[in-house]
Amino acid sequence: MAKSCLLSLGICLFILFHGCLAVRPYNSHQGQGWSTRPDHQSRGEQSECQINNLDALEPSRRIEAEAGQFEIWDDNNEQFRCAGVAAYRVTIQPKGLSLPVYHNQPRILYIVQGRGVLGLSIPGCPETFQLFQQDEQSEEEGCRSQRSEDEGSSSQRSKDQGGKSQQSEDQDRRRQKSGEQYSRSQKSEDQDSRRHKSESRSQGSKSQQSEHQSSTSRKSEDQHCRSHRSEDFYQQPRFFKEGDILMVPNGVSYWVYNDGDTPLVAIAVIDTRNNFNQLDRKVRNFWLAGNIQEQQEEEQRRGSSSSKSEEVGQESSNNVFSGFDAKILAQAFGVTKETVRKLQKKNDERGPIIQVERGLQVIKSISSKEQERQQETNANGLEETLCNMRLRQNIGKATSSDVYTPFGGRLTNVNSQSLPILGLYELSAERGHLYKNAIMSPHWNVNAHSLMYVLRGEARVQIVGNSGQTAYDGQLWEGQLIVIPQNFAVVKQAGDNGFEWVSIKTSDNAVRSPLVGRTSAIRAMPEEVLVNAYQISNEEARRLKYNREETCVLAPNFESNGRFSVM
Repeated sequence: MAKSCLLSLGICLFILFHGCLAVRPYNSHQGQGWSTRPDHQSRGEQSECQINNLDALEPSRRIEAEAGQFEIWDDNNEQFRCAGVAAYRVTIQPKGLSLPVYHNQPRILYIVQGRGVLGLSIPGCPETFQLFQQDEQSEEEGCRSQRSEDEGSSSQRSKDQGGKSQQSEDQDRRRQKSGEQYSRSQKSEDQDSRRHKSESRSQGSKSQQSEHQSSTSRKSEDQHCRSHRSEDFYQQPRFFKEGDILMVPNGVSYWVYNDGDTPLVAIAVIDTRNNFNQLDRKVRNFWLAGNIQEQQEEEQRRGSSSSKSEEVGQESSNNVFSGFDAKILAQAFGVTKETVRKLQKKNDERGPIIQVERGLQVIKSISSKEQERQQETNANGLEETLCNMRLRQNIGKATSSDVYTPFGGRLTNVNSQSLPILGLYELSAERGHLYKNAIMSPHWNVNAHSLMYVLRGEARVQIVGNSGQTAYDGQLWEGQLIVIPQNFAVVKQAGDNGFEWVSIKTSDNAVRSPLVGRTSAIRAMPEEVLVNAYQISNEEARRLKYNREETCVLAPNFESNGRFSVM
C-alpha cells in the first residue's frame, strides 16, 4: 500500500514538473534575458513577415509647423508591419517648442543633432521644481528697500516732532526758575505751559498713530509683494544633447524645447505592438495644444522599388480640449469661457511646433551639467522609481564604445542593463561608426527586429533571408531607413566617407550572432565539421576560423595572408 502511494505521488510530481517546464519557454527577462516577444506572436502577427524584398525607405508624409516639421514614414509599409514599429523624424528650430502631446505607444528617440529639453508630466509625481527663484529674491529685496526708505522718513518725522516738544518743555522750566512775582504773568505762564504740554501729548499721539499706520502699510506692502511673486511649480525637465537615447513612455504627456543655437533633429521609433498599448496598432497622437495640419506627399526613394505612394492631401487634427464643451471645461478649471476657447484653439495655424520669441525662461533655473552629474552617479538603477527614473543615456561619445577596432570603427549598445527603463518596454539601441571601407561582420539578430537609420556617410548593405535569397542589396545614404527582420543575415561595408548609423531593436537585451570573428558561429564549430560541411581542406577551415580576431567590426583590406594593407 505504501509503495503504491509513493508511486502515485511520484507520477503526480513528474507530470507537474513537466507541465511547469512546458509553460516556461521564452519567459521574458528570465535566464539569459532573451525576449522574443511571444505575446505578440500569439496575435497571429507573424504572418505579416512574408518579406521577399526590402527597400531603403524615406519619409512619405510631412507636417509643417511655425518652428519646425515632422517627417513621417509610411507605417503601413510591409517592413514596418513585420517589425511592429513606425518611425518619424522631427526638426525643431532654435527657440522652437514642440507642443504637449501623449501617445498610445511607447517610443524611443535618438538625437541626431543639436540639444534641447524634454518635459514630462508623469501622473502621480510631485512638482519638485520652482520657477524664477532669483527673480523672486530680487523683487523681495526691492520691497525691503522700499520699506526701509519709508521707515527712515517716518522715523525722521517722528524725531522732528519730538524735538519741537522737548524744546517747548525746556522753555517752560526756564521761565519757572526766573521767579517772576507777577501773578498775572504766572497764570499766563502756567497756561502756556499747560498748552505746550497738551500740544506735546497731541504730537506724541499723532506720532504713535503715524507709526501704527506705517506698520499697517508695511504689512500691506508685504502682502502686495507676495501676491506679485511668480511661484510656478512643475515636474523636472530633462536636458539632452546629440548622441542621446531618450525613452518616452506611452500615455505620458511631454513637450520638447530647443534651447540651442542650431536646429534640433531627432529620429523616433514607435513600438506599435508593445503590451502597454491596448488599442489597435494605429499610431495615435493625443495633442493637448494646437491644431495640426498634416500634409501627405508622394514618396521619393533613391534607386529602390517603392510601395503604393499616397496621394497629396491634408488632414486636420485638433487637440483634446477642442472636443469638450467649453462651459464644462470652464467650470472644471475655474476659469472663464474665453480662457477655455484659447485652450481649444481650433483656428491655430502655427502647427505642432511653435516659436517662443523670448525663449523659455524656465530653462535658466535648471543646471544641465548638475543634472548630468546626478545621472552619472546614479547608474545602477536599483534606487529608481517611476518619478525619478532615468530616461536618457548618451551613446554618441567615442569614449563610451563597447567595441573598438583600429582602422575599423566602433560600436556602442544601450539596453536594460545600462538603462533600466528599456526593460519595461522591451527596446534597445545600437550606435555604429565604420571607418572608410570597414566592414560590419555578417550577423543576424537572434531575438529582435532591427530598424536602422543612417546618420552620416554611405554603405553597401546586403540582407539575406531564410531561403538564401537576397532581400536587399544596395547603397544606403544619410537620412534613409531600413528594417532588418529577426534572423535575417546582414552585412555592411562603409564607403569612402565612412558610415554611421543608429539601430532601434525590439528587445531590451538584443543578441547579435556574428558569422565572422572571434565570437562567431563559424569559430565555435569544430574544424572537422567545417571540412565536411563545406568540402574544404583543414588549412582552409583553420583560416575561416582564425584569420579574424576582431569581434564584429572588421578593418578593411585584410589580405589572405593575414596582414593588413593600409591605404
